[in-house]
Amino acid sequence: MPIESKSYAGSIEKSLTTVFSTKTVLVTGGSGFLGNALAKKLLSLGSKVKTFSRSNVETLGANHTHFCGNIVNSVETQQAVEGVDLVFHAAAMTHYWGAYEDFYNVNVIGTQNILQACKHFNVPDLVYTSTPSVAYTAKENIRNQKEQLAYLSNYLSHYPSTKAIAEQEVLNAEQLNTIALRPHLIWGKGDPHILPRLIDTAKQGKLFRMGNTNPTVDMTHVDNAVEAHIAAAKALFNKNKKAIGQAYFISDDNPVQIWTWLNHLLNELEMKSIESHIPLNVANGLGHFLEILYKTFPFKGEPRLTRFLVNQLAHDHFFDISKAKNLLSYKPVVNYEQTLEEYIHHLKGHYSNS
Repeated sequence: MPIESKSYAGSIEKSLTTVFSTKTVLVTGGSGFLGNALAKKLLSLGSKVKTFSRSNVETLGANHTHFCGNIVNSVETQQAVEGVDLVFHAAAMTHYWGAYEDFYNVNVIGTQNILQACKHFNVPDLVYTSTPSVAYTAKENIRNQKEQLAYLSNYLSHYPSTKAIAEQEVLNAEQLNTIALRPHLIWGKGDPHILPRLIDTAKQGKLFRMGNTNPTVDMTHVDNAVEAHIAAAKALFNKNKKAIGQAYFISDDNPVQIWTWLNHLLNELEMKSIESHIPLNVANGLGHFLEILYKTFPFKGEPRLTRFLVNQLAHDHFFDISKAKNLLSYKPVVNYEQTLEEYIHHLKGHYSNS
């Protein structure tokens, strides 16, 4: 991936600082992986930043304040939104298992509360963090698809089904300029989600390929996800009518073969590659059985397999991000090879101490 000259990159950063230094912004989900990284970037650009989440967040600087509250509570949400110029709505329930009511409350009711609070305080702009899963079923290959993919009538998980409802409400909101971003599989140092979970499962000897395939998938480094959010905000500030009210796929623009990529990480951590596989129909059947079992009995935690997870690991899913490039001027900012090396170094430090 080409790297911009220092002078060009410096001029871009100076321009961004000029735009953001006059803004007060709210980041929901500020204690999360993406939200925290986004808050730090905004502070570096001179913005006054308020973060909002149920968990406490350490002060990130003089221009940072944190509001501890529940997005499902409309009063607390209004208190968080008051006095800001822009909202980055990144808070969500992101697990692949749980009660539908819990997902609906956080992802839909919480988003409705944010939208109502923005209208109440005349906040003009909102960037919503969505997911590509709102627009495709994991049960088939998705290759280089654009945003014309339709919402689904049936989802394998409550997470994408509730995110789809929320995304549509955001994009159809009145009296508010909105953009929805769909970053795919966010990764990087501090990631608490997909990759650490897969590595931990592999370490226990319990990870298998789903079907005899090596799917090609999009990944999005957290710095690239942050860059996309900054680009979306700039489009809103500039009143770019072509860009506003749209959803955008976001990625590193560098699809990887998931098992080759994961095995590289495992080998660097001195763990065995994942070569054994379960036939896809067997994996789906086992995932379905475990879903029924966990719905029937009050087991703690979540099933090791669900149909959603099985199919995520069994099929291609990568997207055409030309719309984000053209309308938002989004461009991945990380040097992929260098960033991957840094990530592996980070993982080695973590697993050598575990």
